[in-house]
Amino acid sequence: MQDFILKITKMSEKQQRQILLFFAKLPISIRVELFEKHKIVFYKLKQVHLDASPSLLSYCALIVVAAAAKNNQMMLQSSNFLNMSLDQILNLSLEQIQIFKHSKARKKQQYAQVIKYWSLVKTLKSQNMSFRDISEYLQKYHRVNISYSTIYKIYKKLEEK
Repeated sequence: MQDFILKITKMSEKQQRQILLFFAKLPISIRVELFEKHKIVFYKLKQVHLDASPSLLSYCALIVVAAAAKNNQMMLQSSNFLNMSLDQILNLSLEQIQIFKHSKARKKQQYAQVIKYWSLVKTLKSQNMSFRDISEYLQKYHRVNISYSTIYKIYKKLEEK
């Protein structure tokens, strides 16, 4: 079964998990759009692989569609439209641009949350707490869910200035 999935998706199990995590983090409107595309890919796979189970083909179709969406998002993040052909630029739908805007807005929101508790973060850091411990402290006592890596990046950026 794993060999069949590998043959169709051309991705290892680890890469498939990463694609599914990416898919889960997308806004619901994008996920619904990808499910529409999933149907098309599923029927194409079904015509080629007549003996395969529908659930297996459906899984492969979802992975293929989500991987294509992730590749498109990576193109958007590179912001290097000079190296892209006109066809590639046209294929970047408005929904994919919204994904990019959504991720930028989420980063701004996290930055604002860290700044809101900045004096606390500096105090805890001066008490030799790790960034992981600071993250857990904010979650436990202030109900603010910010990853330790985000706190580290912001701390490094602000303290180096």
